[in-house]
Amino acid sequence: MLDYNDLARVAESIEGAFYLVNPSAFRANLTALREAFAAEYPHVQVAYAVKANYLPWLCSVARDAGCWAEVVSSLEYAVAEFAGFGGGEIIYNGPAKRAVDFARVLETGGLVQLDGARDLDLLRNYCREHTSSGLRVGVRINCVITDAQGKSIVYGGREQGRFGFLDGELPEVFATLRRLGVEVHSLHGHTTSKARLVPCYGQIAKRLLGIRQEFGLQPSVIDIGGGFFGPVPEGIFDYSTPAFGDYAREVAAVLKADSWVVEHSPTLVVEPGVSVAAASLSYIVRVLEVRRRNDRVILQTDGTMFHVRSNMSEFRIPHRIISRGARTGPLQETDVVGATCMEVDVLYRGLLPSLQVGDAIEFQNVGAYSLVQSPAFIEYPAPAVVCDAAGVQVVRNASSSSWFLEQFSH
Repeated sequence: MLDYNDLARVAESIEGAFYLVNPSAFRANLTALREAFAAEYPHVQVAYAVKANYLPWLCSVARDAGCWAEVVSSLEYAVAEFAGFGGGEIIYNGPAKRAVDFARVLETGGLVQLDGARDLDLLRNYCREHTSSGLRVGVRINCVITDAQGKSIVYGGREQGRFGFLDGELPEVFATLRRLGVEVHSLHGHTTSKARLVPCYGQIAKRLLGIRQEFGLQPSVIDIGGGFFGPVPEGIFDYSTPAFGDYAREVAAVLKADSWVVEHSPTLVVEPGVSVAAASLSYIVRVLEVRRRNDRVILQTDGTMFHVRSNMSEFRIPHRIISRGARTGPLQETDVVGATCMEVDVLYRGLLPSLQVGDAIEFQNVGAYSLVQSPAFIEYPAPAVVCDAAGVQVVRNASSSSWFLEQFSH
């Protein structure tokens, strides 16, 4: 756990607010997820969703833990290769694949999941110039997930999500693949609900196995996607959340009830992102100035809310005070504010003890969709460090004016 002396060590390498990488928490979450599913269905493969946190150093941790990489863009594909994932360890999803990446993933043994008609065209073009034998190609199925009343709860509020092929499109999709001589290696059904409900994953598994049976397919992979809850610190939500084992039991019950699965033992792929990455980062800010406004204290810091919740969503983030000595005395109504010129740039609003200039606050559990979405808005994107007994390692460099301006012309 980072202490005040550690802050001094970090300050020798970087200035200002920074992300603190917690590799042990990330490894623990990956292990817990894999073990939960393997306990129910042994043929499981974890594919880390790079979009959740594409810090290459962290992706390397996932690779070393035996994960594959799930990517949806050229950027993420480049990160996965940079982090050391081999061709056969990469799953290429997403609705806007680039032709050059599409071809390279296939050529290097990766798994390409077809998401729509454009992907099918990309595959036709590829097969005109290359052999179709041995290609690892999957098909994403549009899955409707419902609540106990039968109402669609697909994330985004629509009855049908925008990803994957619909029922009416599937006969032509599979007929085209047969004509091209391409076997269906995977059926993919990633579909999420805002509440991340456990029964949805059973529905996805049933849908994929139903498609397999209807069209006589022999996939070696059943990919249910991600969107799970992971370990959630106390106080973030007002309700209890499912554990990895709850999702595993739901999915495994469907798989083990299917005679084809029992006979052929396809690999179950799960694609966690938020559930494993959230605990991987904290965000450390220092108090620059203490101000008073009416009945509250203003702690001006060197960080910004845009580095932990760029969409300005209301979210209770766990925090911890890091100071030279114990900060005691009565609690005060306090606003911990960011370095931008916007009134809404508030990292925390609530009761805190009296803090001093130089004290720091660690905002925890911000590893998912923070670093990757933090903009260069007023402030540069924050650097990231690993701090342990061996010293301080900067794993994302601090930004500079030259780095920023070289992206532009005038």
